[in-house]
Amino acid sequence: MPFPNSNLINILRSNFLAKLPPPGQPQIESVHGASAVLSWSPPEINPDDNDEEEPLTYTVESCRLHSNEWRPLRRGLPEPRCLLEDLESGETLGFRAVAHSGGDSSRPSQPSQPLAVPVVASPSGEQANPLLERRTANQVRKNN
Repeated sequence: MPFPNSNLINILRSNFLAKLPPPGQPQIESVHGASAVLSWSPPEINPDDNDEEEPLTYTVESCRLHSNEWRPLRRGLPEPRCLLEDLESGETLGFRAVAHSGGDSSRPSQPSQPLAVPVVASPSGEQANPLLERRTANQVRKNN
């Protein structure tokens, strides 16, 4: 019979024994509508721990305010900076980065400061209401 907390042990092992340190806390450089530019500092890698010259890539994750559910937004980023587009209008989101090199992944960075994504105006000048648009789209599907 396997050890009952083997999943927990694997999570702890990957979080505390990773050779790759986490990247720096992401900073929101600019916001334009439902897009934002995010940057962070690369992890400080000890040259003695880096046997292979594997390139670093990054994953950016987002989380809604008051939620604990992080979801990946962008993967395989070659630089510690990216443009995040089509963010959820009207939501408040946090972002974090994870570094990858070879088969190793870092712990996630500290979360960014929360970003209140502005409500984006529709082309007619009215404020877009994603909930209303979703309901309308569902009603159209039901009626067809």
